Order: sequence, then C-alpha cells, then structure tokens
Amino acid sequence: MSDKTDYRKLAQELTEGCRDLMDHIVIKHVSGILEEMHSLVREQKELRRQLAESEARVAELEATLYHGNLEREKCQKAMILRKQAEAVEHARNEICSRSGYPSWHSIELTDYAQRLRQQADEAERAVGEK
Repeated sequence: MSDKTDYRKLAQELTEGCRDLMDHIVIKHVSGILEEMHSLVREQKELRRQLAESEARVAELEATLYHGNLEREKCQKAMILRKQAEAVEHARNEICSRSGYPSWHSIELTDYAQRLRQQADEAERAVGEK
C-alpha cells in the first residue's frame, strides 16, 4: 500500500473517530439537558400541587373568616338591640318619674323594649345555629 492510501485510511478513521466522539459528546449533553428538563417538570408539578393546596387553604380560611364576621355581626346586633331596650326602659322610667304615674306611653315603651329583647334573643340564637 502506498503512503497516500495509508493517510487516507488514517484520515478516514480519525474522521469517523471524531464523529463518534462528537456524537457521544452531543448525546451526553442532550441527555443532561433532557434530565434537567424532566427535573424541572417534576418540580413544576410539585409547585402546582403546593399552590393548589395553598389556594384551598386560603379559601377555607376566607370561609372561616366570613362565618366568624357573620357571627360577630349577629352578636353585635344582639348587643345593640339589648342596649336599645335598656335605653327605651330608661326613657320609660324617666317619663313615669316625671309624671308620677304610668301612662299609655310607658305601656307602649315597655312593649317596645320587650320586642327589642326578643329580637336580641333571636339574633343570639342565630349565632348558635350557624
């Protein structure tokens, strides 16, 4: 064989070896990128799961807060009604003490105070019912 043929053969072997080496490097690099992408996809799925859990917890807390505020409003309503009943009774007592005897106003005011107390009782029962 001639030197020229040997060089060609050697060049061809080197070229094929370089190609094989490049293919191996590219495959290894692409495999690393794919593994990293799979890892990111797994991480993304986990973060989405955590987000869904967090959103569900926020909704649960908002519902609890809403019901708590609703109960507080009902309790405040009952308290206000009771204070109004006390104020009506105080006014009735003032009218009676000034006039010296009960009048038809005092009877109406007593009835009104009683209705206010009944409304307060109903508001308190509504808190217990949820």
